[in-house]
Amino acid sequence: MWRSARVPLSSVDLDKYAHEISALLGFSDVRPKIRVEAEDVEDPSVFALERHLEDFLVANWEQTVLASNWKLWEEDGEVVGQQFPSDTGPIDLLAISHDESEILVIELKKGRASDAVVGQIQRYMGYVKEALTMGVKPSRG
Repeated sequence: MWRSARVPLSSVDLDKYAHEISALLGFSDVRPKIRVEAEDVEDPSVFALERHLEDFLVANWEQTVLASNWKLWEEDGEVVGQQFPSDTGPIDLLAISHDESEILVIELKKGRASDAVVGQIQRYMGYVKEALTMGVKPSRG
């Protein structure tokens, strides 16, 4: 049933999310078991939907508007820009401009972002500036 979602220029295999999607849409009596350890996550189902969006963006990066200026962060030829570890927590998506002059920090939120999210992305940008750029490359969030 949940074989794939197809829209122009993208395809995502939804099999691994089938049970969860069915439950969220009310097709099942069994509610998804979403456990989140992070203290700042108020609604685990929203957290799961953000993770799905993140996976979708990574899988379809080349078809996004961002891909015209940015590429996902790589180390030794491997994309490591998803859930990139930092000293303040994992960065949802980390990208670098094609000319490698700027770094982009992406924090995904479903719905309206609070002031706490602005602080979160500022901390990530500070980490990027100190740990990844040696203070040379500006970062955006």
